[in-house]
Amino acid sequence: TGSLPTFNATMSELVEIYLSDNTFTGSLDGFFNEQFPNLRFIDLSRNKFSTSIPEGIGSQWMLESIEMAEMDLSGTIPTTIGLLTNLENLYVERNHRLAGSVPS
Repeated sequence: TGSLPTFNATMSELVEIYLSDNTFTGSLDGFFNEQFPNLRFIDLSRNKFSTSIPEGIGSQWMLESIEMAEMDLSGTIPTTIGLLTNLENLYVERNHRLAGSVPS
C-alpha cells in the first residue's frame, strides 16, 4: 500500500524487481533512472498507478522484460523504450488509457 519505495543508492547488483499485485499508487517519475544499471526484469503489474510510463525508462538499457499490465497507465509509450536494445518482452495490456504504438 502507498507509493513505491525510494532507493537512494545505486544498486548495481540488482537484476530483477518483482513488485506486482500490491496496491502501490502514485507516479513512476523518478523510479527509472541510473540507480539500477544491471536491471534486466521488472514487474509492476496490477498496481494502482495513475501515471504514464516515464521517459527515464530508456536509461535502463539492460532491460529484457517489462511487465506493466493492469496498472491504469495513461499517455503514450515513450520513444525512449526504443533505446532498450535488449528488450524482448513488453507487457502493457489492460491499460485502457495508454495510447500509441511501441517505438522501434
